[in-house]
Amino acid sequence: MRIKHISDGCIGCMACVVACKEQHLLPVGVNRCVIEYHEEKRRFIWRGCRQCKNAPCEKACDSHAVYTAPDGTVVIDRERCTGCGKCIAACPFHVMAYDERAQQAVKCDTCYIKRTTEHFSTNVFDNHETTACVAACPFDRLELVR
Repeated sequence: MRIKHISDGCIGCMACVVACKEQHLLPVGVNRCVIEYHEEKRRFIWRGCRQCKNAPCEKACDSHAVYTAPDGTVVIDRERCTGCGKCIAACPFHVMAYDERAQQAVKCDTCYIKRTTEHFSTNVFDNHETTACVAACPFDRLELVR
């Protein structure tokens, strides 16, 4: 699973970024995704994990905290992450961050735990088929795709 951004019609409102931060209780300065304005293309671009096949971040992780889930989502196991940062350095798209409060790496995991675990179910995830950012986009410019 990955997030697809449809840049035509995106106004850069940041609703997706705010929803993600709220859902994952991220501190100021730490994001799992961002919206950037691309000068050349004259449009807003959503940037988050691309959920790589053979993910470099997974290969770089000595503690095996980064793994690929059955649906193809690249996930960080919070119990195993040592916060060494090797996965962050290995990401070719520079879309991972370090949460100093938790002393762990963070990245978009398409709300994997929240989508697949009843324990974390909230109104946004009741159907387990969406993410915080997709649900928050007022113009439907984000999609969760296989």
